[in-house]
Amino acid sequence: MLSHKVLQSQVSSISTIAGSMMTNPRLEGHLLTMALIIIPAEPFENELYTTFQGIWAQFGRSLQEALSADLPSTIQRRSMSAIYLIRHGQASFGSANYDELSPIGRTQARLLGEALRAWELRFDMAYSGSMRRQHDTATLAFGAPDSSPLTADFRQHPAFNEFDHESLIRNHWRAVTDQDFAPEQMTKNRTDSRKSFQRIFEQIMGRWTSGRYPIPGEETWAAFNARVNAGLDDIIQRLEPSHNVAVFTSGGPIAAILKRVLRLSSDTTLRLNWRIANCSVTKLHYDGRGTHLAFFNNYAHLQVGGPENRVTYR
Repeated sequence: MLSHKVLQSQVSSISTIAGSMMTNPRLEGHLLTMALIIIPAEPFENELYTTFQGIWAQFGRSLQEALSADLPSTIQRRSMSAIYLIRHGQASFGSANYDELSPIGRTQARLLGEALRAWELRFDMAYSGSMRRQHDTATLAFGAPDSSPLTADFRQHPAFNEFDHESLIRNHWRAVTDQDFAPEQMTKNRTDSRKSFQRIFEQIMGRWTSGRYPIPGEETWAAFNARVNAGLDDIIQRLEPSHNVAVFTSGGPIAAILKRVLRLSSDTTLRLNWRIANCSVTKLHYDGRGTHLAFFNNYAHLQVGGPENRVTYR
């Protein structure tokens, strides 16, 4: 039998915890502490038993209040959900229509689908931007309905569209280079001069993200970040505990989300953006109190038993 002194000590500790909970149902640590307390199985004095009953009833009322509260930080939202940010497969760089998957891009999407099934991932929600390369990546990855990792409807969400890089090139080309040919010519020939194009494009992106050179009718860097993160907030509002969500998007939106999650500068965000591989997977956790990075830019599924050229960045 537990001693009278030990029981009194337990009752005193539990009473303090329960009292704190009654005034602040957000104290999840107290809930955990209460849940871990083992009620003695041995009989003990009626006075202590009655006191213990009262405290436990107080705990129950506090728990019910916390569970019923419409607060993202209460217990009902404490189970972590996962948001998988997936960049589209390689687009048709240098072709007449950039917004379609290249043959390599289609292979990447199928390999991604094989990996999702091998990982035994099941998605409760799935989204893509409205761009063809994003939507087609999702369609190829999910595959046939009878073997798809998707357990719910697939929706398009334009918040996850990429910024208009073609427009940025046209608008800022002359400000960063004195090359003789026009941006349209560079677009046509850039398959053979990717390094040259990348250097110029990085300068254009730096100019755009600085916010110092606005162009009428052009989406600003600030507006782009606001659009993407409004889409993320919309998904978070729909999350249920332990849900898995897939978002098929582009490098720019993934970088913009990480800018928010990791509190990055615009310069660091751009450097991160250049390293996001086609059909790579970046995972976020949402625990009811915030969004956290679990892992970044996983493309191991493209490297297993295949040629190196299955890993691409443009």
